[in-house]
Amino acid sequence: MKRFPYIWLPRTGQTTLRTAGDDGDYEAGKPGVIANRFITVKTGVMLDRDTGLMWPSDIGGEGAPWNGTRSWTDGLSDIATLNGSSYKGYADWRMPNRLEGMLLMDHENGGFYSGGPAVVASGLYWTSTTRPNDTTRAYYIDNDGRLTTYDSAKTDLRYVIPCRGGRIND
Repeated sequence: MKRFPYIWLPRTGQTTLRTAGDDGDYEAGKPGVIANRFITVKTGVMLDRDTGLMWPSDIGGEGAPWNGTRSWTDGLSDIATLNGSSYKGYADWRMPNRLEGMLLMDHENGGFYSGGPAVVASGLYWTSTTRPNDTTRAYYIDNDGRLTTYDSAKTDLRYVIPCRGGRIND
């Protein structure tokens, strides 16, 4: 029997039962390191101790090639620009996939986890995940209180948040 590697994903943090069968009902997953979950590993770079992913601590900060919403393709191009300049000392930044983006969200209180990356704005953020049955569309995360993923045309405008480190499959 072939064994596959796995990752024990952290709990979402939602503890309030809103609907039978939701995260607040089951609270499934690895108990998180919610206190001090994000730590600074070098100036301008944070490590998420639950996932092992690294994020810029100030998404719109000095050296970032954008300061507003971008198309999906422009977002990927911006990240390539980051890598070409070894942004924050690293040249392997990428757009997070749909699951990685969702793991930044505080499913109990809404929005991104406090203490995590300082995002440009509340709103919609691209992920690298293309819709399987329509490659002209990609998924984005909505941290404006709804805490979910949707898909839209890659030409639509969304914010971009880069990450680096191990990939969590979505």
